[in-house]
Amino acid sequence: SDLPEHGLRLYRVFIDKAMAHIPEQNRIGASAEAVGQTVLHALTASRPKSRYLVGKDAQAGAIVARFMPDPVKDWITRQIIKLPKTLPDG
Repeated sequence: SDLPEHGLRLYRVFIDKAMAHIPEQNRIGASAEAVGQTVLHALTASRPKSRYLVGKDAQAGAIVARFMPDPVKDWITRQIIKLPKTLPDG
């Protein structure tokens, strides 16, 4: 990791939880092929969008998130990834 030791101490639990969540995200998220097709489309479009959503989970999440305050989005993310509410002392 490129994080300095102090950063690793502060964020280790978050990094570990996020990394542990990757297999689940791979299972429910968009395929690599779908992402690649979207990237190709963005690169070759005459007028590319500033944002592209790939997969039904991303599209549904974006619709719901549009109407939520940031603290609610943060809470949902913590629940999904099972993150602690606060940083450890460091």
